[in-house]
Amino acid sequence: EVQSIIEDVQKMLPGVSISFDRGKDRYLVRARRTLAREVFVNIISNGAEYANKQHGVVGALLWREEDGYRFSCENNGIGIPAEDQPKIFSRFFRASNAAEAKEKGTGLGLYIVKMICYSFGWQVSFKSPKRENGDGTIFFVNIPVKNHA
Repeated sequence: EVQSIIEDVQKMLPGVSISFDRGKDRYLVRARRTLAREVFVNIISNGAEYANKQHGVVGALLWREEDGYRFSCENNGIGIPAEDQPKIFSRFFRASNAAEAKEKGTGLGLYIVKMICYSFGWQVSFKSPKRENGDGTIFFVNIPVKNHA
């Protein structure tokens, strides 16, 4: 499912290099498919839309941990200003620098992600910049073991 989302986003934004590594494991999650898909569509498409305009790179990973699965999606984009970070999952909120990368947006994508994750018992978080003295953003989705199939 995540691979097909990446292929769709790649078609919409062919100038962005998108990679996905999930190892050899199979990941079975008990959740409403359409809602779970919405979480990954929003995170991956945001990663691509807000990646560096000249040489956009997005990397998605999915791996197994003791307590469940962990998904991450990082880009090399503009990052989220520190003053905007506490509001990033708020309804209708767009970071102060968002228009630099994407002119239009509703400010609902990450709010929807948060609400779906909350309803599933998943956790969503982010780090920006993804490294000290760096750029970009990395989003994480933790899917607890109780949701394994």
